Amino acid sequence: MDSFELQLSTDIVFGKGVEKLVGKKVRQFGGSKVLLVYGGGSVKRSGLYDTVIEAFKEEGIEYVDFGGVKPNPSLSKAREGIELARKEGVDFLVAIGGASSIDTAKGIGLGLANPDKDIWKDFYIAKEVPTRSVPLGTIHTISAAGSEQSTSSVLKDEENNRKSGINTQVNRPVFALLNPELTYTVPAYQTAAGATDIIAHVVERYFYPADTYLGDGFSETMIKCVLKYAPIAIAQPDDYESHAELMIAGCYAHCDLNAIGRKNAAMDGSCHALERQMGGLFDTTHGAGLAILMPAWIEYTAEHMEDPGQQYKFAVNVFGVEPDENDKMGVIKEGVRRFREWLKGIGMPVTFSDMGLSKDDVMRLWEANAPKNGATQGKMFPLTDKDYLGIYLSVL
Repeated sequence: MDSFELQLSTDIVFGKGVEKLVGKKVRQFGGSKVLLVYGGGSVKRSGLYDTVIEAFKEEGIEYVDFGGVKPNPSLSKAREGIELARKEGVDFLVAIGGASSIDTAKGIGLGLANPDKDIWKDFYIAKEVPTRSVPLGTIHTISAAGSEQSTSSVLKDEENNRKSGINTQVNRPVFALLNPELTYTVPAYQTAAGATDIIAHVVERYFYPADTYLGDGFSETMIKCVLKYAPIAIAQPDDYESHAELMIAGCYAHCDLNAIGRKNAAMDGSCHALERQMGGLFDTTHGAGLAILMPAWIEYTAEHMEDPGQQYKFAVNVFGVEPDENDKMGVIKEGVRRFREWLKGIGMPVTFSDMGLSKDDVMRLWEANAPKNGATQGKMFPLTDKDYLGIYLSVL
């Protein structure tokens, strides 16, 4: 087991009706004027927007409306929010929705708190680690990226079709209000893509090299939770228990808890790196891209490693494949097969062609995304540009 440092600072409030507490929470954490960040009309059609505004009024919280955030959140939208927040004298951010709204709000917070910096050039690209941001609270409406408790933020530079992210403790929201009922109206495809993203966040920690029984146990149980409850939530959109299980799994999949025992609670990062520019190039859904690439990465690395012990453990402990120490690759391949069957069962693609991408598209992805100049990606099995190509072509 490695030495590690872990900070979990988000105030999680979970259950029915907790969105009504947003005004009290903003006040508790020192806010007086909020930039309210959200996406499309569903927030208003559902009545959630009115609930939030009423909660602000009850606490005497001023607010500035900032809607229109789209999937694959854009740098330009974040910059627009920074300009508006500065003009209005905002001292707090509240994001309603999923990762797009929350990641946009995180970018706004960094820009607002660091007026001498360019958020893209200095933070998202140069990876300079900021030490301050404007406090952010969230009301989550989809079980997916775990942005409500993570240090991550990803934005897309639309001019160059490039996505980039930054991880920093100041990105972690100060509170998150989680009501599973708010996820009932999420389309089945998005619920499935969100469930896949949850699994990917766990996989990225599970396959970071270390020997940690408790960390592995957390990871295996979290993945099995998603495997059990995602199909139920998709088939029964108003089933509280399945949506509750998915929501709390998503919340804790990306906060580093399941990476305990791994150096600095680290992620391998390979699956997300393989997918990173897909949304930028083709405007695809993040979780759907991960559905194609996760199983492929697990199988490819197992085939090229001297001891694919973690892939073997994954197949046995998560997908229930009968152990066979004399045929580890057979066990791993069966685990990958079961993984893909589960993904297909919830409506996810498992090849690029399932997503409508051609070989030319995949080659564009490789050219835009693969490591350059001898660099590698990942810790368990450092991927070269040739490894990227091998993985991509294996699921063409």
